[in-house]
Amino acid sequence: MCGITPYQDKKYVDTAREQLSEHPNMGQFVCSGLQDLELLGGGGSGDAQYDVIWFQWVLGHFPDSDLESLLRRCRENLQDSGVIVVKENMSRGGFVLDKEDMCVTRSESDYKAVFESAGLKVVDEVWQTNFPKELYPVKMFALR
Repeated sequence: MCGITPYQDKKYVDTAREQLSEHPNMGQFVCSGLQDLELLGGGGSGDAQYDVIWFQWVLGHFPDSDLESLLRRCRENLQDSGVIVVKENMSRGGFVLDKEDMCVTRSESDYKAVFESAGLKVVDEVWQTNFPKELYPVKMFALR
């Protein structure tokens, strides 16, 4: 099952629905801010619904406590073999506040501390390659 929640913009969800709704494993399409997202399973191992939950360049908008809460809810709704993927910019030390965008860029160790607090383990991690040096480095984590 796959839930899609891009940018709270209905046009992205509508396009995904048009292109993917015939796929036999595709579930419900959801347009929601992550802070309001209600996962389908409701929590508990018997209710787990998701094989993959993917976050890409959105988690910097959450304070650590809200991010931890979100990741806990996701963990509770994963299939036993499911995975949470996080792809985010990494600061080179500590966190960096972007006052214009009102988000933070965390360091790798900051992310790992939040993952651990949420009861998640890093099962794989990889740096984005061939990325411009003047931008933040990007890392992907697979979590369970």
